Amino acid sequence: MAETSSGAVLRYLRHTARKDSTRLLTDTQLLERFAVHREEAAFAALMQRHGQLVWSVCRHILHNEHDAEDAFQATFLVLARRASSILKGESVGSWLYGAAYRVAVRLKQAAHRRERYERQAAPAVEPPSMGLALRELQVLLDEEVQRLPAKYRTPFVLCCLEGRSRKEVADELGWKDGTVSSRIAQARRRLQLRLARRGVTLSAAMCAVAIGRGTAASAVPSALAGATASAAPLVAVGQGDGAVPAHVLALTDRMVYPMLITMWKVTTPVILLLALVGGGLVASLTPAAEQPRPIARSFEPEKKEPQKIPPREADLLKQAAEAAQAIDNRNSKVWVLLSIAEAQARTKDKDASAKSFSDAIEVAKGVDGFEKEHRLRDAVAAQARAGDVKRAKETAELIMDNLGTRDNALSRVAIAQSRAGDLAGAEDTIASVSTDPWKGEALRELADAQAKAGRLKEATKTAAGIDDDLSRVVALLALARAHRSAKDDNTATMLLQNVRKIVESIEENEQSDTRPVATCALAKALAEAGNVKGAREMAGAIKKEFWKARAFVDVAVAQAMAWDFKGAVETTETIEDESLKEEALNGVLVAHLRAGDLKEALKTLEAMKRPYWRAESLAVIAKAQAKAGGSTESRKTFEKAFAEAEGVQEMEGVFGNAANACYAHIIGAMAEAGQDRDAADWASLQTEPMRKAQSLLYVAQGMALRKETEKRAAEKK
Repeated sequence: MAETSSGAVLRYLRHTARKDSTRLLTDTQLLERFAVHREEAAFAALMQRHGQLVWSVCRHILHNEHDAEDAFQATFLVLARRASSILKGESVGSWLYGAAYRVAVRLKQAAHRRERYERQAAPAVEPPSMGLALRELQVLLDEEVQRLPAKYRTPFVLCCLEGRSRKEVADELGWKDGTVSSRIAQARRRLQLRLARRGVTLSAAMCAVAIGRGTAASAVPSALAGATASAAPLVAVGQGDGAVPAHVLALTDRMVYPMLITMWKVTTPVILLLALVGGGLVASLTPAAEQPRPIARSFEPEKKEPQKIPPREADLLKQAAEAAQAIDNRNSKVWVLLSIAEAQARTKDKDASAKSFSDAIEVAKGVDGFEKEHRLRDAVAAQARAGDVKRAKETAELIMDNLGTRDNALSRVAIAQSRAGDLAGAEDTIASVSTDPWKGEALRELADAQAKAGRLKEATKTAAGIDDDLSRVVALLALARAHRSAKDDNTATMLLQNVRKIVESIEENEQSDTRPVATCALAKALAEAGNVKGAREMAGAIKKEFWKARAFVDVAVAQAMAWDFKGAVETTETIEDESLKEEALNGVLVAHLRAGDLKEALKTLEAMKRPYWRAESLAVIAKAQAKAGGSTESRKTFEKAFAEAEGVQEMEGVFGNAANACYAHIIGAMAEAGQDRDAADWASLQTEPMRKAQSLLYVAQGMALRKETEKRAAEKK
């Protein structure tokens, strides 16, 4: 740790003695004073308020006095470095709560790497004596608190973990008192419900007894607090050399960027137990009655740790597969393992890919009901996309042919073959499919592939052989696009007219989406062909509201891609569904970036309010900034994307978790932008299996996309 001289301690004590001058200031005001004027007293006041919570987090995770001191110091030094970016709209207490967890976890990982270099083990800080059940509960609490949405986590931390009054928290957050109370209650209900679902029951009395036995946290050592407060102004301006030991400064540097990517992770589970029974933690920073001790220890392993070593796709995918093994939901586990297997196949890691496919199929066999057949069908499709058609067809034989599920699987094999350019193989597979609409889907993909290959006569013949209305519509639209690309506008127009007749002949049926989906596809094709008026008329005629909105999204994006930005925005205004409206705006934003207009892209971003689409759009902007050479701007934008992602609701269901998907997309974009080391660090620190597996997978995929883009660019040169 940092300096041991009495000067640092005395300065810190003088600052805390003058607490009357700062006690009426809010956290934001104190942080602003430090950010603008580098006031050490302001920083010391923040440590006075929040030091106890940070200290308890570090001690709980690390169980080693010296490591806990290093983590404590690094956490507050990260705050010093990032002060200006935390000023607006963030609670300092809740930020530190997440930051302390991140730093401590990072240091714990480093501790394992340096074990063989340590000459003598440091005295351990043993956790309080607790029963096995309580220890297990702590682990469960760690997992479940991470899943709380930000709007519940923030007041929960401030009131229940820091012991602040609800009125004080309401004033800080700009909420009503009732809002704070209701969200804390909701946080407790969610935690208790989730714990109950996992088979955990613990009465409030048992919690109180357990906490009473072992949660008397010690005060932050005065030397630690003093040296940290003294070093903060220097570290904030990049002059930390000599103010803190090199390994603490290195830890701070490594955490400055990743720390703001995700600031919400779990802290001391014992404190959380207290929160569940209505207790609180009174923050205090009473100097310990002990001899000053060094603020940090020097050790060699951190210096010897390899620096700037880029992650390898194969290693990331291996970690993703390992994380996927812990996913509870079998459907989700199958999907993730299949995605990993496909990615491994693309990296030519045949053995790893085969194992992941085998694991996924075994899990699929254990899925209940008809979902078992569906997951096996997904495995067939994934194997075919990975190029292993033989094994895909073998897996299809495992499927009971209920309601044409096996034909559905074989249809997906044919689709994969068509998209891979194996048109003859696709025709052979289609010959074994007898059930519509699955045969129709395979034929439309074959027609599309034939058209893209310039084999227009064959594509026309294939499309004519499709019986399913929707598939025939899609095939003819693909054929029309191909003729338009070949400058044969007359044939393209004729095909669009034929499609309109087919769509109008499809019977309106409340139980079927065939007509609205077909109409939506036609509206998109008309917009792409430049007939925006006709496209909007088609979209407006759709009776089902979702598909009407979906059609207007496609029209707006088509307009934007044709650089008709004004018209695109006008079209988005007709969309009533807010999520779909923002999806359309995201398409407009992407088009602005393709046109090289970052300024207009940022203006479009301002019109978005939903965290999911703001996060997705910010990730796209960050990639564009990185491509233009603005690495600093790109990193800041990625930080904003992660901040937005914290507000995304889980929306758990059979199709996964929206929050996890959002984080994964951002991580993938970071890797595409060349920031794969930071992305891999973030992904590897996740503890929720689904999020970790998805994130690692997307880092690997982002790296692969970047390499592919670079290869194409080199070939053009």
